[in-house]
Amino acid sequence: MTTTPTTLSETIAALERQMPLTKEAVETTLQVKLAEVDRSEYFVTFASKQAVPLQDGLTVTAISMMLRPSMQFDEKSGLSFELSGQCVSLDEVRKQYGELELTQPPRGRSLEETAAWSARRAWGVLSLGFRQDRPDCLFRVTLRRQLP
Repeated sequence: MTTTPTTLSETIAALERQMPLTKEAVETTLQVKLAEVDRSEYFVTFASKQAVPLQDGLTVTAISMMLRPSMQFDEKSGLSFELSGQCVSLDEVRKQYGELELTQPPRGRSLEETAAWSARRAWGVLSLGFRQDRPDCLFRVTLRRQLP
């Protein structure tokens, strides 16, 4: 059983260690209950709006996980969660996760658009999103099982 992470970096590290993710692993790590919110022949989507306070002044919110109907976390699957609270700058993220590539530039259509910076990992891709209305504060974390 995974212990409750106390910081954002510990939360991400705990999730990374469990790749490929399962619904149960995410529920245990984040101490939330994920409810099924959508199902198709291709995907099952789970979500939780339960807030998860971390010790570094951040709160994990709006958790969403997409799996195959077989419940496999494959190259089309993903887990994302939004953050509120303390501002984590792009510079701080770069110090923690190294070289990042801009993989989703904003298109200039809305202040709610997100610019995503990504790091390739052995298990897939870690993407860190910054909304245009607060461009230097981390807003979303996404883990995708894209393999090279």
